[in-house]
Amino acid sequence: MLGISRGKAYEWARRYLETNGSEGMPVVAFGRCFRVPRAGLEQMLGGELHWTREPKEAPAVAAPPVPPVPPRPASSSALAGAALPTTPNSTSSTLLLPSLPTKPR
Repeated sequence: MLGISRGKAYEWARRYLETNGSEGMPVVAFGRCFRVPRAGLEQMLGGELHWTREPKEAPAVAAPPVPPVPPRPASSSALAGAALPTTPNSTSSTLLLPSLPTKPR
């Protein structure tokens, strides 16, 4: 944006902090991190900042066709009304799942 190197930018930032803002590039220091406020940069440059490049639009890409959903087999409808096992004396629908074998350590 300014056409200066990173080292020059840090030099101007340090100069701004050392001279209490009378010289250098306006920055706000957060620990070791420097942030340049837009308003301060515009004041230093003597005008409002404008983007020089317009953002590019992403090209339109057609979505791949969605395959049709195959019909359900007839045998699965017989299981549709079957009750699932739940924990004993529970009012919720917590399923009981078999435990998985553990690896010996």
